[in-house]
Amino acid sequence: MGPPFITATHRGFLIGFVGWVAPVPPITALLVLSSLLQPGDVYRSTPGPWLSFVSLCLFAPLLETVLLIVPTVLALRAVQKRWLACLIGCLPVVLLHVADGWQKAVIVLGSFAWAAYCYAVLAEQKESLRTRFWFLAGIHSLGNLIVFGIHAAFGEV
Repeated sequence: MGPPFITATHRGFLIGFVGWVAPVPPITALLVLSSLLQPGDVYRSTPGPWLSFVSLCLFAPLLETVLLIVPTVLALRAVQKRWLACLIGCLPVVLLHVADGWQKAVIVLGSFAWAAYCYAVLAEQKESLRTRFWFLAGIHSLGNLIVFGIHAAFGEV
C-alpha cells in the first residue's frame, strides 16, 4: 500500500502540489549558478499573455497529464519496482520539454516523476481514473500558474 500522505483529499492534494513544485527551485538555481542556464532562458512565452496563460495553465496540464498517465500505466504493468516504473512513465512528457532545451527537461524531471508516483499510489488506493487524472492535472496547473505569475512579475510574459 502507498504512503498515507498521498490521498485524494485536500491534504493529499497539497502534499502532491508541494512534491510537484519542490524540485524546481533548487534544480533551476543549480543550473543558473553553474552557468548552464540564464534566467529567462527556460520559459519562452507564446504570443501574448492570455495565450501564454491558457497554454501553460490549461492546455499543457491536460495534454501532459494524458501523456504521463498512459506510459506510467504501461510501465507499472511491466516493471516490478515502482520507482523505476515512475521514471519510465514520465520520460515521454519530460522528453517533450527538450524542445525548450535540455535544461528544461532536467528541471521538470523531478516534478513529472513525482506526478507518476502520485498516480501509482492513487491507483493502488483504487481511486477512479477521473480522480487520478484531475489530481495530476490540478497540481500541474497550479504549479504552472505559479511559474506564470513569477515570469509575469518580471515582465517575461
